[in-house]
Amino acid sequence: MRRVLLIGSLLLLAVPATAVAGGFATTGLSSTPEGLAPGQPWKVELTVLQHGRTPLEGVTPRVVTRDADGLERSFPAAATGKPGVYAATVRFPRAGQWSYTVYDGFNESMPTTYPAVIIKERGAATAPARRDPLGPPELPIILAGALVLGASGLVLWRRRHAGTGSARLA
Repeated sequence: MRRVLLIGSLLLLAVPATAVAGGFATTGLSSTPEGLAPGQPWKVELTVLQHGRTPLEGVTPRVVTRDADGLERSFPAAATGKPGVYAATVRFPRAGQWSYTVYDGFNESMPTTYPAVIIKERGAATAPARRDPLGPPELPIILAGALVLGASGLVLWRRRHAGTGSARLA
């Protein structure tokens, strides 16, 4: 019975990975927006690779920025003529912490997220960088897996000790 619970738990952890198998793309950036001032253009090239290998053509990727108040702006990227390479010009309109995400135009349900960036006024003193307040995108899956494994362990422990507890009562 223990083996069945252990195998079942492992299969549950594998479900999210198999649910998206067969259709993903990776997106690389030519630069990051570190050091930009408000309104300054960030000219970035996006390299979109299907399954992390094959340059993907004919898609419409975009960069989406979000400030600390939740204001989102979308910046479309255009094909450059190089296979799988697209160019976008992004502007952060004001100083503050911004997150940015790239939608590859292939699988909109799996965008590529990047760490938050601090956009500072020109000449502003440098402050210590804050980590992304949302945490890594894998965190919910890790927590769910730990919860499933913990629950399985508790069930096994209770089953094992259920027989010894009833013998003591008699």
